[in-house]
Order: sequence, then C-alpha cells, then structure tokens
Amino acid sequence: MHPSVADDRGATTVAKRAVPQTSGKRGIVGFALDLGMPDGVNLGLLLAPTRWLRLGGAAGSNTAGLDYRGGIYLVPAGWGPSFNFELGHCTMAQMNSLLGEFFSVSKWTKPYVQEIGYTYFNAHVGFDYPVGSFSLFVHGGYTYLAATVRGPDPVVVGWNNDSGKTPNMTVTVRQDGDVYAHTLSAKLGVLYMFGGI
Repeated sequence: MHPSVADDRGATTVAKRAVPQTSGKRGIVGFALDLGMPDGVNLGLLLAPTRWLRLGGAAGSNTAGLDYRGGIYLVPAGWGPSFNFELGHCTMAQMNSLLGEFFSVSKWTKPYVQEIGYTYFNAHVGFDYPVGSFSLFVHGGYTYLAATVRGPDPVVVGWNNDSGKTPNMTVTVRQDGDVYAHTLSAKLGVLYMFGGI
C-alpha cells in the first residue's frame, strides 16, 4: 500500500511510486546508437507514432562490411520491458578476427571461408530506462541467420598417384557455400527522442 500524506488543507493524498524522470513530453522522432552481434555498430532513425510503438531503420558496420536493418519496437509502458523485432543484412566482406570469433569455423574450412555476408532476424526482449529525453537500453534473445561464405581465391585440392609423384588430378573449389544458424544475441545502446508533443 502507498503511504498517505495530509496536505495543508487537510486533504489526504497518496504518495506515488517513484518512476524514472522524463521530460514530460513524448518525443516522436529520435536517433539511436547501439552495439551488438550480429548487427555490429549502428546509428539509426526512430519514429514513435504512439508512446508504446517505435519504428526504426539503421545503418552501420559489423567491423568488416556495411550493415543495414529495419525494426519494430514495442514498449507497452513507454519505458521498461520492451519487445523488439528486426530484419537486417550485412554485405559480403573479408572475414576478420572479430567475425571469426562469432562465426567459429574449423581449421580445415578456413581456406574456403575468405568472405562472408549474411541476412539476420532478431527477436529480442529487453529493458529501456529513460533519463530525460534519452533512454538507455539492453536487448537480448534469439537470432536466425542465413549467411553466404565465399572463397574468391580458388582453393586447389590435389591427389597423388600411386607413385607419390606430382599430383595427376586437381580440383578447384569456387562455389559459394550457405550457412544457416539459430543463435543467441544481444545489444546495448542509447536513444534520444525529440520533437515532443
């Protein structure tokens, strides 16, 4: 129960539970900056037609190639728990050490995985905490990922004949490979809303 407090006219009021401080206006346009995998680092534009709904688009990089995505973000109370759905794509780019950690591959496959590009779908739950016109957020959950791996430099595989001399047959591997994955993912970031009503 909330404690009751008497004002100077003798009326009784109920003390309200503390909530995060906001500016009092609802921003309808905003910018967001976030960091996560498989998205990478992204800067986005948000539109909030209602207090509980945000629509967004973002662009950035996964440290190797360009990334772009769109999303729908549901924040039922206007802050607090959120439900976030995003569809994005990272362009084909040279595999680097960071992507190598996220897409861990066996040593024997590395010559075939010189470049990678992927499309992904995020279904995250999270928490958005407002401070004035800003909100800090952390989101995490499920990602479905469809990737294409490429070895633009042909990989030559040779077989020796019975005498053990120079290979009498070689095979050149040129075709791209497809990889599909279900994985956990997360991101954190900050957004700034303005143009309030």
